[in-house]
Amino acid sequence: MADWGTYSSWGAAGISAGVLGVSVWRDWWHRPLADWSVSGRMVSVSQMPSVSGAFRPNDPYYVFGMASVVNFGDGDAHRVSVNLRDRPGADVRIIGAASLLRPGERLDVHFAIEVSDWTASLSEMWVTWTPPPIRRRRVQTSHAFRLSLRLERDSDVDEEIEKVQRKKKKKAE
Repeated sequence: MADWGTYSSWGAAGISAGVLGVSVWRDWWHRPLADWSVSGRMVSVSQMPSVSGAFRPNDPYYVFGMASVVNFGDGDAHRVSVNLRDRPGADVRIIGAASLLRPGERLDVHFAIEVSDWTASLSEMWVTWTPPPIRRRRVQTSHAFRLSLRLERDSDVDEEIEKVQRKKKKKAE
């Protein structure tokens, strides 16, 4: 004869475990997360009168960038740093940092890239941060934002880049 009391206890324990699993998964799935958006602009030296006088004609040509990195997610981001790599194999530069960015807050960064070392399609920027709870020290990294796709460029930037690249080709020949 079957012991219905044992079966019903095991059935109730199984249902409880299932409900617990679903509720833990649901809380994990709906946890607040930081997410990033990058927008900005790149300008040539000629568009920045405060800087253009500091360069001589035979100096390397620089493109200046101004970007805003916005936390548009629904979670806080601690120990935020904005990283920039001019080209593959180049050193990574930290161009901005903040101890905390709440949802909707932004971090403005400014940077310069030397054109002779710069290929527009290969320069990239990314964000690293620590999500709460910070005691775990789990650093997360966003995907890389290609500057050529994310930042607006003035037309004179493209013209100057082509001019520098033509000079480089002539010197190589």
